[in-house]
This record gives sequence, C-alpha cells and structure tokens, in this order.
Amino acid sequence: MLCRSLLHGRDVLDSKMKWAVLGFALVTVVVLGVLMVHRAAFSTELNSDFMTYRAVGWAVLTGSDIYEVRNSRGWPYVYPPPFAILMTPFAKASAFAGSIVWYLLSVILVVSSVQMCVMMVRVLGPFGRNPFWLYVLSFAMVLFWVGQAAVEGQATILVWWLMAVALYRSQRGRDISGGTALACAGLIKVFPLALLAYFAWKRRWRLIIATIAALLVGGIALPALVYGWQRNLTYWQEWVAVATQPSLGVEVLRPQSKVDNRVFNPGNVRNQALRAVLWRLGAEKQARFLAVVVGSVMALAMLVVVRRTRSQQDLLIAAAWLAWIVVIAPVSHFHYHMLALLPMTVLAYLALVKTDSLLTTTARTALIVYLLASISTLAFISLQYVGLLCWTTLGLWVVLLFLAVWYNRHPGDPIGVLETQNSRVAGEANRNPRRPIAPTAGVRRICEGYFCADLR
Repeated sequence: MLCRSLLHGRDVLDSKMKWAVLGFALVTVVVLGVLMVHRAAFSTELNSDFMTYRAVGWAVLTGSDIYEVRNSRGWPYVYPPPFAILMTPFAKASAFAGSIVWYLLSVILVVSSVQMCVMMVRVLGPFGRNPFWLYVLSFAMVLFWVGQAAVEGQATILVWWLMAVALYRSQRGRDISGGTALACAGLIKVFPLALLAYFAWKRRWRLIIATIAALLVGGIALPALVYGWQRNLTYWQEWVAVATQPSLGVEVLRPQSKVDNRVFNPGNVRNQALRAVLWRLGAEKQARFLAVVVGSVMALAMLVVVRRTRSQQDLLIAAAWLAWIVVIAPVSHFHYHMLALLPMTVLAYLALVKTDSLLTTTARTALIVYLLASISTLAFISLQYVGLLCWTTLGLWVVLLFLAVWYNRHPGDPIGVLETQNSRVAGEANRNPRRPIAPTAGVRRICEGYFCADLR
C-alpha cells in the first residue's frame, strides 16, 4: 500500500512537472516568435537574416544580380544560388506575413529534429521509461543556440534539419533519401558536406553517389532553368568570391563589406571556430595551420575508432563528427552549435538510463559542464574572446570518442532498466516453472524496484 501511494504521488508530481515544462515551452515559442517578427518586420536597428533572404528572393523574381542586393541594413546575400530560388515565395508576401510563416516553419523543423535525434539514440538500448524527459533534457542543452537562430531568422535551423534527416535515413538504410537531404543541406551551407568523409569511411557508396547526383541536379541543372546556364555559372563564381574565399581567409581584390567584418572576421568574438579562437589568442599567422593539424588528428582518431563498429558505436561516431564540424568549420557562430543536439541527446540518454556507473557519471558531468559553459559564454564577452564554447565542444568530442571506445570493448552494453528488470523476472519464472509470472507483474516489479528501493 505504501509503495502504491508513493507511486501515485510521484505520478501526480511527474504529471504536474510535465505540464509546467509544456507551458514554459509554449511561452518560449511565443516570445521568440514575437521577437523574430518584430526584428524582421518592424525594427530599423536590429538585423534579420530573413529580410536578406526575402530581398534575394525578390531579386530572382526581378532578374537582378542576387549578390548585389542588400537588405534594409545593407547586408548582402552570401549563400549559394539555389537557396535564393527557394526564397521567392517569401518575396511575394509581406514582411510581416513572411516572417510569421518562416518562424512557424522553423519551429516545426526544430520539433522534427528533436524527434529524429531521440529515435536515433534508441539503438543504444531500451530506454525503459517515458521518453518525455529525454526530449526535454536534450533540447534544453541547445535551447540558447536554437533560440538565437530562430530570432535572427537564420537558415541554420533548416540546414540542421536536413543533416538530421540525412543521418536518420542513413541509419535506417535509406541511402537515396539520406544523400538527397545531405546535398540539399550542402546547397545552403557547405559545412554539412563534411559528413561525406564519415559516410565514405563507412563505405556507404550509394549515399555518396546520391549526394553527388543531387548536388549536380540541385546546383547546376535546376537553377539553370531559372537563371540560365551562363548566369548560373557566373553566380557560382560570385559566391566563391563573396563567401568561400573570405571564410577561408583568402585575400581577394574587392572592397571589404559588413559581412566580412561581422561574419568572416576571426576577431568577431561570436565566432567560436578553432581557427578564429587561435587567431584571437595571438597565433594569427599559425592559426590556419594549427586548425588544420588539430582537425586532421581528430578526423584520423574517429576514423581509426570507426573501423570495426556496431550500430551503437556508429551513432556515437556520427555525434562526434558533428562536434568536429562545429569546431573545425572556418566560421562557427553561436547558432551553429545547435548541431550539438544529437551529441546532447546521446549524453541525455546515458544520463537518464540506469547503466554502467562510469557511463552515467561521464554523461551527467558532460551535460553539466556544457550547460555551464553555454551560460557563461553568453554572460561574459571575455569568455567568448578566449573561445570557451569552442574548447567545451572540443571536450565534448573527446567524451563521445571515449564512449565509442567503451562500446567497442563492451559489446551489448549498456542494458536499460526495463531490459534488466525483465531479465530478472524471466529468470525467476525459469527457476519456478510452477509459478508463472504474468507480464503485468514484471512491469509492477519494475516500478516498485525503481520507486521503493529506498524503503528496503
């Protein structure tokens, strides 16, 4: 009776906490939406990336040069030519209506991304409980970065969703759709294509071929139907000069623009890429070389670990590869760190499931450190300058690689609460064949063992 009372009390408390979390989430969505729409449609001081996308969509409709257009604050378009075509529907709508639709689309993509990440980590083992808190904990770790991207109207949310689709579909053997999603992400921002090295080492040739084919169709053939062949090729050349060369630190003979100083300049403290952090710490001439060396060593370490992997280890390497991309990318602003959603989901799973004590402690410690580092980075500009978020993400990569090695040495582990308890019930049934145990009894014993252990 006492255990049943405790179970009922905890169920009521858990239900109230869930409703409180949902209420907070709803308020957050509304507040961020108001900020985003105000920034895009009404503010004359704050920049909105969505207004740049809308301006370039209008340039496509009018036949103007897409790399000559500017938004109301003078910001140019720096994405590849195909993305400009995608923005034409928003150019036809008003700034107010378009920003609302863009924000709602971003919210839907974020929810879908979280769901896919949670479903992917299920290969680590049975969760043994309602996954509600797994959803909450994993997303809470990247809430700051997702919120910033949503308020600024960034396309990074769409890029990350496409990357999540690529990983999710590839995990289920859907190479064609996975490769197509990866190519679409690469046609908006280039850094997602770094995942091709991971898939190449895994010998997922169909996915790689699908990605290359989709890049050719989406980057050359389809835009040529809108721009014409010659103009499309000219746009690609302009994009290399406007975005690719400055991001790599290549000197170009053209006037410096706001986007150079704000986005590509390594002196910008919001840029948490390793090369930018090393540049700010005094290694101005050696920063690029050191970043290449560190990135190569990290990639080699992952490729060595991934040689003989199972499905669990495969997911951990994919999560580590995302952390690697965030650190090594030439430009890595705060909103790029939403790529840590999959790593955070992996750690949240290990932190919530009753498994090996070393794994649980490691996961919980990593989550706490990452959260504190995120808050501190936003609070103190000096910590942005020294790249606290960059070094924390580098440490996250180390943790994920350690977990991958652990899984390699402990095949079949960890075992979740549900599997462990059911095994004990089944073992008792085998030892006492005359006393069969009903399935509901197993579930009841799991609950009693979990909630009432302190009473024994």
